[in-house]
Amino acid sequence: MDKIANQTILQPLTLDRQSPEGSKQHKDDDWLCIICDHIEKNEKDSKKILQHLYFTHHLIISDANDIADLREYLKFWNKEYKGQKIEEYCTTMLWKQKPDGTKTEEDEKYYLLSDIVPKDKELRMNLQKKKVEVALARHQFERSDRNYIRGCLYCRSAIDPTRYSYIEHLYSKHFLHLGKPENLVFIDELIDFLEEKLSNLVCIYCEKIFKDRATLKEHMRKKGHKKINPENKAYDRFFMVNYKIKEPTIKSQNPQKSYTPRDLHENNFDDDDKEIFENEDSEWNEWNEQDKEILTTCLFCTHKDKDFNELLGHMKLIHNFNFEEITINLNFYKKVKLVNYIRRKVHLKQCLSCDESFENAEILLTHLSHENHNQCDVKSFDKPEFFFPTFEDDNFLCHLDNFDENDDMSDDSFGAVISEDRLLSINEDAEMLSREKFIDI
Repeated sequence: MDKIANQTILQPLTLDRQSPEGSKQHKDDDWLCIICDHIEKNEKDSKKILQHLYFTHHLIISDANDIADLREYLKFWNKEYKGQKIEEYCTTMLWKQKPDGTKTEEDEKYYLLSDIVPKDKELRMNLQKKKVEVALARHQFERSDRNYIRGCLYCRSAIDPTRYSYIEHLYSKHFLHLGKPENLVFIDELIDFLEEKLSNLVCIYCEKIFKDRATLKEHMRKKGHKKINPENKAYDRFFMVNYKIKEPTIKSQNPQKSYTPRDLHENNFDDDDKEIFENEDSEWNEWNEQDKEILTTCLFCTHKDKDFNELLGHMKLIHNFNFEEITINLNFYKKVKLVNYIRRKVHLKQCLSCDESFENAEILLTHLSHENHNQCDVKSFDKPEFFFPTFEDDNFLCHLDNFDENDDMSDDSFGAVISEDRLLSINEDAEMLSREKFIDI
């Protein structure tokens, strides 16, 4: 009796000790197979479960990457397919090839589960609406919550009382552009994501790894990488535009045409039918259009060019302004001041040298050319006020120092880890510009 009394119960007991035969316990984050009892555990993405469906059951889920919650989708069909034949909800395709690419004499059956089936279409729409509702609720909370406080990613400041003020601080004080706050959602997770990258010395734009924080921050500043890369789909979930309700992409308008599994994987469709099976873009369309052709505007006129060297040639030929020669003895920060000074003067229609004002830009340009007043005295622009850009979208500033032969951080460095043993000098102007002082992130 004493032996029994001293025994300790370390786990909950249950009267029903035996689970139903053939059943498996699974967690909410498990990936369930639709057809069998196979479970993928501890997987962050759906790659392995989709491979299992294809190689084991010859099953392909149409537009799997566009399903709002693939785990819930698989759980639904896992229950729905109990006691059902696979053909019940799937389109059957014949192909004389096994999933591993081996040719066969007999036709192999493959199955496509898509939103042609009304039940599948309804399920996809419901999962998408649920995802949108969660995002909208979080977005509303982040807009109204005024009890927020968090330390800055760069400096020692504690920013409050809203997440929007935190995003504005990153942009106005450290020139880190994450987008307009009202367009963002799950901001806490976004900041955590960025903080982890910076802590691991990874550039948030190009994903390169650096040897120390100072080198990383210098790289991000020089290369204009203080922003989110629109091509990186890891950031999609943090933008409200990606939560738009999408119409299903599969349409049964041409039932007489058939496609093989290879077509599904390689997108081998007729031009008229490409829209049937293509995955939709991740709603970065506006950014992508801008990135295809980034134009830089001349400092003196409205001429634009996507080639920076061509633009410099234009200014030299048309405006008698040799930017490279004029700035050869200027450091990066004085170049910034010079560009901002010229931008402001031209915007105000004032002469760069004599400060005379003119009625329009044409008269100003004529004056600059005739009087040779397009040369600037260092004392006129070497002031703290010209650290700040006249136009917030001035791409000219992104090209500064790119043509400097002493710039060790060229794009030719293909390796993942950048090794650079140069000292980073920090002058007073740099401290006033960034206020970062290269402290620990």
